[in-house]
Amino acid sequence: MVVAKQGVPNLSPVLDSSLKVKQVILIFTDYFTEEASWLEAVYLRDNLKVQRWKISDAFHY
Repeated sequence: MVVAKQGVPNLSPVLDSSLKVKQVILIFTDYFTEEASWLEAVYLRDNLKVQRWKISDAFHY
């Protein structure tokens, strides 16, 4: 999941019980470090495995 400022697009697919998500990979830049930390806390609270992938540039991946 690419981390963005909007919370709903980041939370809805993962917390939808019909999708049965077990692991989340958060992809983010320095600009979204705070949002990634917030999302990680929410997902860990719901017992999901979380990986954080920090990239240097959102446009050159």
